Amino acid sequence: MKVLAIEASGASVSVALVGTSGVLAMISRADRHGHAAWITDMVDNLMRQTETSFDAITHIAAGVGPGSFTGIRVGLAAAQGYGIALDKPVLGLSSLAALGWSMLASMDDHNGQVLALINTRRGNIFGQCFDHEKAISDVIDLDVGGLAASMATYHQETPFTGLYIKGYYADAMATNLTQAALPIMASDDGDVDASMIGNMAFSRLAAGMTVADYPPTPRYHSAPLLGAAKKDR
Repeated sequence: MKVLAIEASGASVSVALVGTSGVLAMISRADRHGHAAWITDMVDNLMRQTETSFDAITHIAAGVGPGSFTGIRVGLAAAQGYGIALDKPVLGLSSLAALGWSMLASMDDHNGQVLALINTRRGNIFGQCFDHEKAISDVIDLDVGGLAASMATYHQETPFTGLYIKGYYADAMATNLTQAALPIMASDDGDVDASMIGNMAFSRLAAGMTVADYPPTPRYHSAPLLGAAKKDR
């Protein structure tokens, strides 16, 4: 099994190839805009770098957000395009889930939880909590102060032995929540990338999940941020 993964919902665009031995390679660009212009060249470079033929790909996986409205659409469109061209199944994975799972996979504390954070790029933060098996909270869309207050309330209602924080503003959020007396175990700033999407897709497929369990459906969670409407159009 080889999974071609695409992630464009965040501040960068990345592509990765994941196989039995893990991530074979990943290529990323940090451009905030113009992701659609780079993806196909990046995939071509990825295949050359790993000396892999397109025929060897068994699945395509893409991040479905939440995140950038345009980025989500670009990533899914590219994944669907490769799926049609190669006649391969396409999976859609939550970018927050992939981000959280990337930390869960290395945690020794199976009673701990992960708070995954993604920048909405409009002043707020998307957050969601996960344990080792599933999402255990809805997606939160709040500013930093509101998210910290929400987590403090959440801890009162559903106590946890330790919280690991992964993603955008993770270190600052850890400091904030430590001051609120929450049991913070560790934090790691960073953004979701295609290696996380690919690793999660590979593990789910290896565990017997199917494409039907992960449909390539976008998760926006908020309306697109549009400029002023153009007149006479």
